[in-house]
Amino acid sequence: MSPLEKAQKQLQAGKWAAALKSAQIGLKKAQTDWRLNGIAGQSLLNLGKPKQAAIFLDRSRKSGPDDNEAHTLLAMALIRSDRLEDALLVLEKTPLTPRNELKTQLMIGHIAIAREDAAAVSVAAKRVEAINPDHPESLMLSANACSLNGLNEESAKFFEKAAETGALGLVPYHEAVRHYMRAAQTEASTRVLNAVLEIAPEDGETLLLAANDAAQNGQTDLALERYERLLQKVPAHAESLKSLAHTLTSEALLELEPRIDKALQRHKKRSSEAALLHFAKAEVFKRAHADDEAAAQSYARANEIEFEARQPFINNLQSEFDLLTSAPFDGPETSSSESIVTPVFVIGLPRSGTTLVEQILSAHSSVVPFGEQSAMRQAVKSVYENASYPSGETIKKEYLSRLPSTWSKTPFFVDKLPANYRFVRAIFAAFPNAKIIMADRNPVDTAWSSWRNAFPSEHMTYTFDQASMAEEFNFFRKYTQLWGQKFGDRILTLPYEGTVTDLEAATKTLAQYIGFDWEEAMTRPQDVQRAITTASVHQARQAVYQSSINLGDARAQELKDFIANLDPDLWPELDL
Repeated sequence: MSPLEKAQKQLQAGKWAAALKSAQIGLKKAQTDWRLNGIAGQSLLNLGKPKQAAIFLDRSRKSGPDDNEAHTLLAMALIRSDRLEDALLVLEKTPLTPRNELKTQLMIGHIAIAREDAAAVSVAAKRVEAINPDHPESLMLSANACSLNGLNEESAKFFEKAAETGALGLVPYHEAVRHYMRAAQTEASTRVLNAVLEIAPEDGETLLLAANDAAQNGQTDLALERYERLLQKVPAHAESLKSLAHTLTSEALLELEPRIDKALQRHKKRSSEAALLHFAKAEVFKRAHADDEAAAQSYARANEIEFEARQPFINNLQSEFDLLTSAPFDGPETSSSESIVTPVFVIGLPRSGTTLVEQILSAHSSVVPFGEQSAMRQAVKSVYENASYPSGETIKKEYLSRLPSTWSKTPFFVDKLPANYRFVRAIFAAFPNAKIIMADRNPVDTAWSSWRNAFPSEHMTYTFDQASMAEEFNFFRKYTQLWGQKFGDRILTLPYEGTVTDLEAATKTLAQYIGFDWEEAMTRPQDVQRAITTASVHQARQAVYQSSINLGDARAQELKDFIANLDPDLWPELDL
């Protein structure tokens, strides 16, 4: 039996190491044999050595026939080696045949996903759909195309279709749940979760999603039960332990403490899991032991690890500010027509009271909350790409196309993405009738609250470094000062401190500003039954309290780097 025949049989049998060895023996006498090079490359790829595999597969591609599978295998090896641009060049030159066309287009789509190139993903998705619209991976590609374009509801539906094929395991179920949550489709996310819980009731990722879903919907006991079930399977599961640390009573935290300590021993000292566990440990020190000094050390440790793990972190805040405030519009800034629906945007810094404002508004019978939507950023993405705003009418159309489909069925809806403070100019261009409420809170209190939380979004990386957080706060003040000069009382500034000390007065101010009749239910925001997906989920279930006012004053030492980097000209109310 020749080395080639032997290597082919071993490859078919899944004996990768043996196939590689046989191919290498054959290549000693026939270095350019495309089949032997292909077998060696495919074996190395299966053995988890993509960089070495790429060398052999490139030889096979160059010396073999055009329909040689080495083209797509080489692209796969390059992708796994993080050489996305090289992989794309290979795929673009791959001769398409009925056998490889679907795989080639799918890989082009996956590269586009990795590059977060929404337009390229959409093109690839359409090509794949034309070849086989019901292929599971085709459905997944379409789902990702929708996701990158901010169409979370449509994305979830594609993920559901992919899940129904049964060919991709639980992944599409999980993605459907996440996207339904982002689209504020609570009933749909719970429906999919219940379906997957029937299929795999003990799957770890499913239990985590189910626990988070229960917590977000105010089902605390069910959430605790699900976190505990997950911890029975994975005792060192950091996210579950952190969630329990924020939920349990101070007495129960004492029983949780040794479990956190044991989990810390299981994870690498500078991993994201360790950071979450230090956040959990800080809660134990703060609430169970009343040891503020030890809690501060744990918070500092957690933030340091998390910030380091997310490096490199680059904030181009000045260039973004210049772009968003001065880029020309494609047409008059107020060209958009009036809408029969009044959009209400709640903006501010993270942890400044935006969730409280949303809860108050959600208690009104005429209001539908949509949570934190990225739709406005998507609608003005041409500003970042071409340094030019589209017309107000175009922004309006693009924005509404990315909202949950129920937007047109209510007189008022709320978009509570704090970072929309950057897009006030675009909001008023698209919706002259828009209501914008800016949550305003003492910046030191806001920073302290952010410092105590672990935000998963990459856009929130700055909260793990005090100097970066101060820079973000400074630019927030620059934006809001400019919008105040330009739009005046079209924006309502709602101080957090005044809201929690006189809730009834604050709710009446909101009702008058927005233009609906005040309802007494607005003074009981904790009773609103809806999913809360932000870091405020635990506080939002409690009656409004005043204990979080001036918390930062007692934490000046722990926030010294933050305070030192605040611009005194922008924050004259502070004694800097």
